[in-house]
Amino acid sequence: MFGKAWFTLPLSISACIPLFAWQCRRRYTARCDGDDCEPQWTAAELVHVHIFHRHGQRSPWYPMTGHEDEKATWVPHISKQYSSFTHDQQQSVPSPHIHSWQNIVDKLRGISLAYKHDNWDTNAPKIFDSSTASYESLSAHLTTDNAEHPFLGQLTDKGVAELERVGSHLRNRYVSELQFLPAEYDATDSNLHYHSTNMARTIQSADCVLHTLYPMDTRKHGASIPLHVDRDLTYLNPGRMSRSFCPRLKEKADKNFQHAIDVLSTEHRIEHLTDWVMRHFQVDEVPHRDIDVVFDAMSCRLSHDNTERPHGFETEHLGQLGRYMTKLHTIGMSLDRESLKLFWGNVIFKMLRLMKSEDRRMVVSSCHDNSLLCVLCSVYGSDIHTMHVEWPAYGSFIVFEVWKTADDGKKYVKVLYNGKPLKAFNGQDFVSLQQLEDQWKDISVDDESSYFQEDCVC
Repeated sequence: MFGKAWFTLPLSISACIPLFAWQCRRRYTARCDGDDCEPQWTAAELVHVHIFHRHGQRSPWYPMTGHEDEKATWVPHISKQYSSFTHDQQQSVPSPHIHSWQNIVDKLRGISLAYKHDNWDTNAPKIFDSSTASYESLSAHLTTDNAEHPFLGQLTDKGVAELERVGSHLRNRYVSELQFLPAEYDATDSNLHYHSTNMARTIQSADCVLHTLYPMDTRKHGASIPLHVDRDLTYLNPGRMSRSFCPRLKEKADKNFQHAIDVLSTEHRIEHLTDWVMRHFQVDEVPHRDIDVVFDAMSCRLSHDNTERPHGFETEHLGQLGRYMTKLHTIGMSLDRESLKLFWGNVIFKMLRLMKSEDRRMVVSSCHDNSLLCVLCSVYGSDIHTMHVEWPAYGSFIVFEVWKTADDGKKYVKVLYNGKPLKAFNGQDFVSLQQLEDQWKDISVDDESSYFQEDCVC
């Protein structure tokens, strides 16, 4: 099964907070303020890893021009590995089959699509797996992709490359360096658990990560790795939760976002940038907030060659929009603790339960930008509203590593964002699991049936 990853860890005897020596097998001198603080050395073992990653770069979700113009722009960029379009921009499969699991599975490179009654329950048996399912049952499962414009919201070749780099990073750290994961994937003896929202881009992004985390020549008997997909209801997509599943959350979100817009109303530069893009594309009305549609469109267009954009619109302008979007959405999702509980409390509870268990697991969730923002809101708390936080880039990933001390069995959590430690805990990049649980106690949903309204399916 797993190898054991160990770090040296100094522990204080009295009032000092433990100072982790996170570099493997390296010793550090503990610094103590009190005279009675005499550090002693012991070891910490990596016992759990939980990862949230955003999907890779994609075509925009909302059209800024006509259907045929958008099609001509984006079909050439859709990943050659996963595309359902021919070189002359014709669909190779008819709608709505283009978004069926059957069509998606045919193009994957070593994963199967599965689900359980609760995809967060790593020990529960699967009730569906595409590797043993019939053609008819696979065709009956559809992703929640853009049915009207099936070429929008799709992973591009750049997105594939991004997530393959993430997989290589994870293999280097958790297989080669820390030896937490075995070098060979064995389907009968693996504690790797992968989880995804039901969209082509998140499913395919997971496929890209696994393609380099466990290349086919490192899989025993060429095994497929199951990806557990939330077919409908998913806690991993807070935006979809607020729009489709939870009336209480929708009402709260609408009020919060209006409050955020009012608070940020003095940022006239953002209004100017938004109007600039809308005028260029001659768009008077969009199906969502103007800023969301414009930011989505320009994020995709600036990342891909041969795409139309306003003359002079540069990365600097996109950065300004992104920082505004971060403020807007972090206020909207975490204006108060009740809001964050509604948006992300289920994930917090299920994540803590996994981290407290004694099962040695790596749990990976393929999700979205607002998912990562909820993670950051949970870690930073209200401080995030006064910080200069960038919008999570495509392919970004946040890792929670749980380390267990050898002498007293206490667990500590280290958080990394795109491979770099987050000093989010009083300037430290670690916190005890008990402290983290206390910090999240008021936003953790541990009784869904009584917390949510009766008419709320979540």
